[in-house]
Amino acid sequence: MLSQILNKLNIALISFTVIILLGSCNAQSKQLKDCQLSYKNAKADFSTYYKINEKLLLNKSLNNVEQALKCKETRYKAIDLKISLLILLKKYRNGYKFIDSLSEKDFKKGIRKKWTIIIFLL
Repeated sequence: MLSQILNKLNIALISFTVIILLGSCNAQSKQLKDCQLSYKNAKADFSTYYKINEKLLLNKSLNNVEQALKCKETRYKAIDLKISLLILLKKYRNGYKFIDSLSEKDFKKGIRKKWTIIIFLL
């Protein structure tokens, strides 16, 4: 009798664990898709800005790039895009703070952070 109860508890615990794991994998997949879509939209708005010179597109792109920064897969590209956007928007103080908040590993080359931060100090 006690053995049957323990078996049922084990089955319930295993089932619960599997459900939690599947749910978290699904959430990660959705977040990655959101990041990729946000980066794609940010890049499209950035490109369109050069065609029609509409500054609102830069702000829209900046909002989208924030979501893309949350995922490892889109982070490097999003960092580069955000720096470009902040320069074009002439938000130098925000750019300095953003770069200062990053670590060396957020850049593909360690020295790049130092050179990039100089741009905002000029």
